[in-house]
Amino acid sequence: LEARWKLLRAMYFQGEFVLDDDDERLDLFSQGREIADTGRAQIEEHYGLTEDSLEMKPEEVAAAIGKDPLAAEIYFWSSTHWGLWGRYRGKIAAARQGVATKIRKFAEIVILLDDTIENGGGHRVLGRLHAEAPKIPLVTGWISRDRAISELRRALEIAPQDLLTNLFLAEALLEFRPQKKEEALETLRTIVNATPDPVWLVEDSKTIEDAEAVLASAGR
Repeated sequence: LEARWKLLRAMYFQGEFVLDDDDERLDLFSQGREIADTGRAQIEEHYGLTEDSLEMKPEEVAAAIGKDPLAAEIYFWSSTHWGLWGRYRGKIAAARQGVATKIRKFAEIVILLDDTIENGGGHRVLGRLHAEAPKIPLVTGWISRDRAISELRRALEIAPQDLLTNLFLAEALLEFRPQKKEEALETLRTIVNATPDPVWLVEDSKTIEDAEAVLASAGR
């Protein structure tokens, strides 16, 4: 499982920061989904789950697994690869195929197993999902823009310096809370003026570039 989630992390980096062709990215994240699903099946077999964990309530899955950091990572990177596959496949098409529901369940399981991993990653994924997924009656009617903001704020309580979470929150505020525009702009300015963490140099540098673009379009 450790090798599997670290492979998924490496594939995420390849897809988001190395490849520049969306078809290649779609193919890569499709492979990532398969690797993640195999890891999830390993977890289900190891803990004696008699059914697919996605068919269970997140609380039931968490109770069966306990505080297993490897399982938490597998579910986190499952949410990431399914989410990115959905982005490059097309949000509407992905939503109609149940991708948003899968991501929600993966993230909820992560939060129950360990909500601190990947800098509050479960909360960040869930917040981004509620901010980006289309709200389609009878398909994703549960999507809540309020939940988007509350989950992103919770992630920042865990890791306040995480640049990506700050960017996601700023974007959500600009889109769904116009009365919070100044907070969003100040958050963007803070990101733009930040120094990238040497450990996450590529990721942080890209987030800073994206924040600059959002800030420019928002009128600074």
